[in-house]
Amino acid sequence: FAGGLLVMASKGEFFWPIVGMLAFSGAFASPFFFLALFPKMLTKMPKSGGWMNIMKVTMGFVEVGAALKFLSVADTAFFGQPTVLTHNIVMGLWFLLAVLAGLYPLGLYRMPHDMPGKFTAGRLAFAVPFLALAGLLGTGLFTSIQPSGWIWDNVVAFAPPKFESPDQTDAKEAEAVTADIGPYVENDELPYALDFFEALDYARETKQPIFLDITGQNCQNCRLMEYRVFPRPENRELLKRFVRVKLFTDQIPIIEEESERKDLININKKIQIATNKSVALPGYVVSNPYNVGEDGKLIMLSWYEGMEKNEGEFTKFLNDGLEVWQKQSGEDAVQAAATTDRSQSITQK
Repeated sequence: FAGGLLVMASKGEFFWPIVGMLAFSGAFASPFFFLALFPKMLTKMPKSGGWMNIMKVTMGFVEVGAALKFLSVADTAFFGQPTVLTHNIVMGLWFLLAVLAGLYPLGLYRMPHDMPGKFTAGRLAFAVPFLALAGLLGTGLFTSIQPSGWIWDNVVAFAPPKFESPDQTDAKEAEAVTADIGPYVENDELPYALDFFEALDYARETKQPIFLDITGQNCQNCRLMEYRVFPRPENRELLKRFVRVKLFTDQIPIIEEESERKDLININKKIQIATNKSVALPGYVVSNPYNVGEDGKLIMLSWYEGMEKNEGEFTKFLNDGLEVWQKQSGEDAVQAAATTDRSQSITQK
């Protein structure tokens, strides 16, 4: 949170960084401020006892859940993609922790250090959010019903990313896609190439613009965009009109050869700096696959950075890119293809 605000401030924005840091500092300072104004409130606060045990145990479950997230980051860094702590395993463990955290205040099981206590409305109020979260996770994990809403989107985005291999019925289709654009991952059943150069060649062959999704496996905002914004019908239909590329800047999934992964990461980072002019994630670029500037940089048709703040902004970004592409396509694009020297591209393979 604070890191994101500092990035915004470094780019010249002042209002939201100031508001955000005031909220951040106020959240920590407010208890001490009010207790200093009203010191008698301290004497009215309940003494440590059963309520403190409930607080410590339930917060312990929350800490274990958070630790799973950061352990999954290490898992991703070591193997190149979630391998031990995969998406489903972490979500399943969170479901179990939420159940345990919800049942504990109700007194349905005890810890060795617990003191006898009565069932109260406070205990119930403390248990309900955890049980509700467990119900949400259980619905998403163990039923065919796909939950939706702000809470579910954020929980799924906080979990490790999910990369699925095509099943046997889709194997031939997957082979055909791989032959066209090289190794790829899917998002909302749309393929995204992992190798920029393979996608560039395919875009030139098919005379389509390129959509670059500059992302990271450990980027929560990237996952939120993928779950909330990309699947909207208007956005999905627009995305079908591009050759789509995911430029992972931390770890490349699917590809097993370490040297190939390192080469792709280096290429992706160069493209990120050249097009995004920033290391902030996510970043989105629509580019003409034929046009390369004199300095070897891709010429952007439209550009979008970060989370969508107002609904419709991302759609406008895609439409703007397509409009410019349509003006540039045709004979001019074909002539550019004939004169474009791939060696002058921003990234040398």
